[in-house]
Amino acid sequence: MTDFADELGPAYLNLVIRRLARRLSADGNAYFSHCDLAIPAQATAIMAYLARRENVSAASIADALGYSHQAVAKAVDKLERAGLVVSGITKADLRVRGLSMTEAGRSEHARLEAVTDQIHSVFSSIFDESGVDLFRAIRQFEKALDRDSLFDRLIAQNTEIDCLTPD
Repeated sequence: MTDFADELGPAYLNLVIRRLARRLSADGNAYFSHCDLAIPAQATAIMAYLARRENVSAASIADALGYSHQAVAKAVDKLERAGLVVSGITKADLRVRGLSMTEAGRSEHARLEAVTDQIHSVFSSIFDESGVDLFRAIRQFEKALDRDSLFDRLIAQNTEIDCLTPD
């Protein structure tokens, strides 16, 4: 049976990417649970960021990762309740709550790094199997869109199409 995404083609790339993201997240969460990790797959990048930077705001995490502030706040709340992250007033700006990992968070992050190394290895073998380094390809695609957005590219091509009325 043919996958409907194949029938739709590249114009529906967002469908394939969202589906892949959900699949990776579900498998990641299942494996993290199997490894008894307290960090949900969706929060791993946040923990990686906190491991490399101390006392940072949720807004700076959101900006660095390209997440919404709301998504970061929700994930941080879960991490705080799990005792992996703590927040407090920053010295630089008393209005900003800085986030840092607790000792338990650093310990859990060390375990996460071992799992991350394994994930990297598995992805590398999938890239070899498929003949595409998907990470590099997606990063190159993102950089191309940074230079010239999809919207701008569509507008530039839209010299003969009337978006408001069907043929």
